[in-house]
Amino acid sequence: MIQQGSLFDKYGGVETVTFIVKEFYKRMLQAPNLKRYFINVDVEKIIHHQIQLISHVMGKPVSIYSGRDMKKAHKNLKISDKSFNDTLEILEETLIDFKVEDDDIKIMLARVNNFKNEITF
Repeated sequence: MIQQGSLFDKYGGVETVTFIVKEFYKRMLQAPNLKRYFINVDVEKIIHHQIQLISHVMGKPVSIYSGRDMKKAHKNLKISDKSFNDTLEILEETLIDFKVEDDDIKIMLARVNNFKNEITF
């Protein structure tokens, strides 16, 4: 059996993930329902952590993560289910624009959706 590379490798690794995440946050900060979560927040720091998360979602092995626990990091934000779902839609649109294949998008969105209970309150 031939082992295929991860989605991370398939789409170009850190360089591509960085472009995707930066575009994703550009869109998030323009979304009326979502930009409120980023007031007085170091967006560059979040982008760095998000690059790590999306890399992991795309199959890169987990590296040492020095950030806070996902649940603790999002607790005070009171992110609603609607906001979480809006975020997934923006991620999906961004991935489509970066020519990620439909089946790969479904895999990635399912993996991100696994974090929903740790992010929403």
